[in-house]
Amino acid sequence: MKQLLFAYFSSLLSIPALDSLWLGTTMNRFYKPRMAQVMAEKVAYTPIVLFYLLYNFGILIFVIQPALKHSTSLLHVFLRGALLGLIGYGTYDLTNQATLKGWTTSLSLVDMAWGSLLTGAVSVLAVVVARWF
Repeated sequence: MKQLLFAYFSSLLSIPALDSLWLGTTMNRFYKPRMAQVMAEKVAYTPIVLFYLLYNFGILIFVIQPALKHSTSLLHVFLRGALLGLIGYGTYDLTNQATLKGWTTSLSLVDMAWGSLLTGAVSVLAVVVARWF
C-alpha cells in the first residue's frame, strides 16, 4: 500500500509540473492560435485539479499497480502509460474535433502525442519511485 501511495503522489506531482512546462512553452505559439475561439478568458482551476486527481488514479490502477505486481520492464510501463495517454487525450481531442468549430486535426495529433509521451514518462517515474521505496 505504501508503494502505491508513493507512486500516486509522485505521478500527481509530476504530471502538473510537466504539463505546465509544456503548456508554458507551447501555449502562445501552438495552442492559442488554434483554440482562441473556444478558450475561456479565465482558467477554472477546480476542473483541472479534479482531472489530475482522476487521471492519476487511472494511471495508478491501469499502469502502475500491474507493473509493480508483475515486475514488468520500464519499457513495458512506458508503453502501457503511453497507450493510456493516447486513449485519454484522444477521447478529449477527438470529441472536441467532432463538436467544436475550428478544432483541427493538427491540434488533436500534437495534443495526443503529448498526452502519450507525458503519461508514459510519468508512469515510468512513478514505478521507479515506488520500487525505490
